[in-house]
Amino acid sequence: MKQNLDILDFTLSADDMARIKTLDTDKPFLLGSHEDPEIVKWFMQYKNA
Repeated sequence: MKQNLDILDFTLSADDMARIKTLDTDKPFLLGSHEDPEIVKWFMQYKNA
């Protein structure tokens, strides 16, 4: 159990944070935004199929 909690025992450097920030494309991942009416319609059709 202690080993499981140790996963949270780390720090990120300023360089790490800068590199992670470059991954942020400000675009939804994979399927699109849940706020896009077309995406919502697609999900509803999939659910009701």
